[in-house]
Amino acid sequence: MNLIICFTPLQVLIAERIIDLHPNEKFYGVMYNRHPSEKQTYYYHRLARKCAQTQLVYGSGASNKLQAYREMLKLLIKSYKLPSVKTIFIASLDLIDIHFLIHRFSNATIKTFDDGTLNLSPIAFERMMDKQGGGLQRILNLVLKIPSVQDLRNRSVQHYSIYKQPNVMGETTYIELFSKSDLIGQTKSSTRTRKVFLGQPIHELTDPSGEASKKVTEYVVDIYSIQEYLPHPREPYKVEGVEYITTPLIAEDYFLQELRKSAETSFHIYTFCSSAILNLQHIPRLTFTAIKPNKCPEFLKEAYNAIEIAGIEVVELAMD
Repeated sequence: MNLIICFTPLQVLIAERIIDLHPNEKFYGVMYNRHPSEKQTYYYHRLARKCAQTQLVYGSGASNKLQAYREMLKLLIKSYKLPSVKTIFIASLDLIDIHFLIHRFSNATIKTFDDGTLNLSPIAFERMMDKQGGGLQRILNLVLKIPSVQDLRNRSVQHYSIYKQPNVMGETTYIELFSKSDLIGQTKSSTRTRKVFLGQPIHELTDPSGEASKKVTEYVVDIYSIQEYLPHPREPYKVEGVEYITTPLIAEDYFLQELRKSAETSFHIYTFCSSAILNLQHIPRLTFTAIKPNKCPEFLKEAYNAIEIAGIEVVELAMD
């Protein structure tokens, strides 16, 4: 039995490809639900279709922390009923309560996979490592031998990546995010181009209210005459002057679905620096523009650098 742990819908897409690479092995899937939403539930069921057993866990980032730790305790108890776990596949290494679960299978091999564009950002990864150096982590490591982020990084024998750029995990095994059955054909000509903005609360760390993110988003929607908006799950605001797309699908799946519906439709996708455009860049009938505001948060600059390296257009945006 292998254990595969996912935290985001994108990680479920990557997990599906990893599971496909091991057709003769059984997987126990865990979906770690920090921000409960329709999308999280949808992708949990996607993961369940690929696994022999699954469990949805409400993590310590959930609003009800008592429930979160109760759910983790239930998972730990259930883990004792599992057969021996041979390999643990995990993307996000920085959540302490998941470290308890990994410690439960201390002899298992660790293999990692991408946590979005964090894997292309050495600065962001080192910032995450610094946060893990606190007193609680040291106590857990010394007294209970609970592994740290660096321990898990050192134990990883293989890293699966959907990117061909340098990775913070070092040497990688490249995997395609989409299977052959997912691929969309190119048409001779498109008769309709839909302009869609991918939402992203780029100022959420400095302005949790969302007003700063809303202001710059509405400005971009207006100057580029964008008609449709695919919101980010963490947005606490409503963007005016644009039609919202309501779907349980993340961008990667949504655009593939829409391209299949109509061979004459193409999309021009605008965003700030969503990793989705890196993941979709080779899909026919999709073009991209990444908007970089002049007041862009410093920690996002590496994401823009990765987008430029991938050959995607980045447009500087001056705002008052």
